Amino acid sequence: MVRPGAYIAALEGHEEFDRRRLRRLAAAAAIVDKSRADVLLSHETAALVHGLPMVGCGRTHLVQPFPGGQRDAADVARHFVEVPEAHRTERHGLPVTTLERTVIDCARTLARPEGLVIADAALHAGADRATCEQMIEALAGRSGVVAARWVLAHADGGAESPGESWTRFLILEAGLPRPSTQVPVETRRGVFWGDLGWRRERVVVEFDGRAKYEAKGSASRAVLAEKQRQEAIEAEGWVVVRASVSDLRSPEPFLRRLRRALAGGPSPAHLPVARAPRADK
Repeated sequence: MVRPGAYIAALEGHEEFDRRRLRRLAAAAAIVDKSRADVLLSHETAALVHGLPMVGCGRTHLVQPFPGGQRDAADVARHFVEVPEAHRTERHGLPVTTLERTVIDCARTLARPEGLVIADAALHAGADRATCEQMIEALAGRSGVVAARWVLAHADGGAESPGESWTRFLILEAGLPRPSTQVPVETRRGVFWGDLGWRRERVVVEFDGRAKYEAKGSASRAVLAEKQRQEAIEAEGWVVVRASVSDLRSPEPFLRRLRRALAGGPSPAHLPVARAPRADK
């Protein structure tokens, strides 16, 4: 049971993260189906339907133009606002805000790192930045617009995982130079791409998420391949600074390592030349 009166098939065989995602999607579909008002899935629920990362507290977010009168359960958050037709769409048979409106709603209401995670993923999925900027300007003076402007200004569609986005947020909050995403490094083994990096200082940051290794087959082969990859990058005079999930919770040791690496970077004379599109990750 995902909520009173709504059930889904057993989810055995799925990872816990996937089970939580499927439960939240099923709950959203059930709430839309039972709602008597003209509702629209929004905020982090719309992000979930669009296939963006799962963030937020787990409530189903709905937009409707006026209070419906019913008393909602604790797992439902209703937003009583008018949403233009141009900001509406349908995904998997469910009424949702468009990708761009979803970015702005999440950026206005979530903590900045979570808003950045959504914005990065949405741009990566094809959201139009100019449309997002127009939406922000139309909301000038409303709550959360300052945060939304910050998120969109720092969003980067080159990020390929929530961990990379959150790591970049920590770097920016620490006052360090803004890194590029997907930085090419030419090595004797070919061109490798760092998750984040600074070409001038020849420093790359690699975020170690479990999925990076699971996606490549057996863990032992993946770890060996990653070791060889790092050695090839370092052989070209680059410094690799690794970040993990634990660094997101307690970032200071990671930030100290990164500051040391950036302070000791080589001169601009050793800048690499970007080549063809990436193929290794």
